[in-house]
Amino acid sequence: MQLLQDDRVVRQTDVTGPEWTYRFENLPKFDEAGEEIDYRIREVPISGWQTKTKAGSIDLHNTWIPPVKAQLEIEKRLTGDPAPQDERFSFIMNPGGQTVHITNSGRVSFPQVSLDRAGTFEFMVHEKRGNTLGWTYDNAEYIWHVQVEQALDGKLSLGKQWLSKNGQAFEGLRPVFTNHFDKRALLGESLDIPVKKVWEHKELTPDLQPQSIIIQLFAGQEEVSRKQLSQASDWQAVFQDVPRFDADGKEIVYQVKELAVNGYETKISGNARKGFTIRNTYVGMKQPPSQAPPADKPPTTERLPDVGDTLAVGAVLLGLIFLRVAYQLYKRSNS
Repeated sequence: MQLLQDDRVVRQTDVTGPEWTYRFENLPKFDEAGEEIDYRIREVPISGWQTKTKAGSIDLHNTWIPPVKAQLEIEKRLTGDPAPQDERFSFIMNPGGQTVHITNSGRVSFPQVSLDRAGTFEFMVHEKRGNTLGWTYDNAEYIWHVQVEQALDGKLSLGKQWLSKNGQAFEGLRPVFTNHFDKRALLGESLDIPVKKVWEHKELTPDLQPQSIIIQLFAGQEEVSRKQLSQASDWQAVFQDVPRFDADGKEIVYQVKELAVNGYETKISGNARKGFTIRNTYVGMKQPPSQAPPADKPPTTERLPDVGDTLAVGAVLLGLIFLRVAYQLYKRSNS
């Protein structure tokens, strides 16, 4: 409760139940000019309550007036190419900051607004701008105008409602937002895919540890690139500027594989956006790695002649003898 002197608040107090009584004490009766002060009482407005006073009295009478409720439905439309995946659009209404969402196209209603007094109320509705590649967002701003009327008995009722769009009159009571998708925007989009190798050699000595590995990059089932990782590259590599979307505008699913490393178990984690980690843990070799013989020692294994080799040599000698006999007979016949 507020105590006013010439429309100026000079005192204020809280009033609570169950008595709901109040008192302003030790007030000056006259002003500086000697004129008697005319005090008035005013209550800070309470939502949903109507306040009345009787002439000549400072008692207040409160009557509950049920508020009226109104609700606004909006619509989302899509144009352009079919999008490769679902898109979630968000819409905000102020004052109040209420937010609703629509996946792809369709309709949705904001929560009801409660209006507890007569007058004309305005609510602004707009789409929250997203950043998904290929989408053009609707920048329209709608104003929802709502009139509330009050009868002689104090009851409230909804009056006229109308919409304006970007400052111009709009026909109908359902804001329409239109979004356009262009898949051509996806074709030039690329990404970098980092790959990191982590070793757990355990008891394997450094001279037997792998010196390099080969990592393959797959788009679906097709290998599209490969990298060699080694100590010189700090066991890391990046597949650079790989396309993010295919010709149909669908996002490409990338995976990596490693060419088998003898004696190691491989586990791969991560994804194309955050990068892949390949962890190799030594579990024991199925067969020891091959080692070439020392350069200063010849191989200890010598080749023994085969039976087929001996027969081949005999056949050659026999053929030479026949040729010699034939030549001698030829000479005698000519002489």
